[in-house]
Amino acid sequence: MAAKRNNPDKTVLSFRAKTRNHPRLVISESFCAYDLSEHRWYIDTWMDSVNTRDYWKGNTPSDLFIYYESLNELINASYILSKEEKERKTASDILKEKGLDAEKNLMHPALYFGHQPYGTMWDFFPRSLSKKEYINPYLAIGRFFKYMSLEKWHDKLHDLLIDGFSSYENLEYPLEGTDLSFIRKNLHKLVEATHLIDVREIDKIAGKFPKRNRYTLDNPYPEVF
Repeated sequence: MAAKRNNPDKTVLSFRAKTRNHPRLVISESFCAYDLSEHRWYIDTWMDSVNTRDYWKGNTPSDLFIYYESLNELINASYILSKEEKERKTASDILKEKGLDAEKNLMHPALYFGHQPYGTMWDFFPRSLSKKEYINPYLAIGRFFKYMSLEKWHDKLHDLLIDGFSSYENLEYPLEGTDLSFIRKNLHKLVEATHLIDVREIDKIAGKFPKRNRYTLDNPYPEVF
């Protein structure tokens, strides 16, 4: 569904047209390029390389740069969603529509398991989110931008990227006072929240291919196993 076009926030005008008009498609494309475990891996290895006397060695430097750009697009798409003025279905709403007990089926894998034909439930479970954020992932997105503004997130990630590529420890102290653990935690929350949106709201992979989900809500939890 296209985002609201008359958004008064001028920042949005600098986004790609696809991001402005189809933020959920951008989210879907992100999880087509990187599964949830890969998102976590890039975030963790990147943050681990910051403020050390070594540079990121997770793979070739271009891989981290490409991920950085993809993450920025995911953040922009999330920002669009945070400005939407509409009712969002929660996990409880989805379960009730299927005639399932919301509390008993809250851990149903169909609510969080990715479309990839591999991985375990632990790989896909959003373990950084609170129960309320798991039920309504838009809460986590809203809190992400309360922690820092969109502009500050982009500026901070740019500084972290430079540091990740540097073998010098905190050169000229550009990151002094930065709480890396909190940044890591919030990035984990963002990718997990957007992954839940991809699982629950989007029925095609990158807007092209129908999903063949391993788990569906046709059977209640734990009978689904």
